Amino acid sequence: MSFAANAAANAAVAAATGASINPARPSGPMLAHQILGGEVAWRQWPVYVGAELFAGFLASLLHGCVANAQFVSQKLVKEEEVRV
Repeated sequence: MSFAANAAANAAVAAATGASINPARPSGPMLAHQILGGEVAWRQWPVYVGAELFAGFLASLLHGCVANAQFVSQKLVKEEEVRV
């Protein structure tokens, strides 16, 4: 994801929910708050980590499909050039 798209998505999410897209941003304050004796809703933490892992997995699948499609189209063009 480009920096601009990530910044825009983070700004939209943070403004609406107070959350962040980067799982490290809530993890540090949650841990510090817990250590200092505060009450932390740890049930929310898996959403930050799980969403990032799931999005990374989907992005890798999409990249594989796009890269394979480009490879196949280049191979077909080369085969067509050889025939001509």
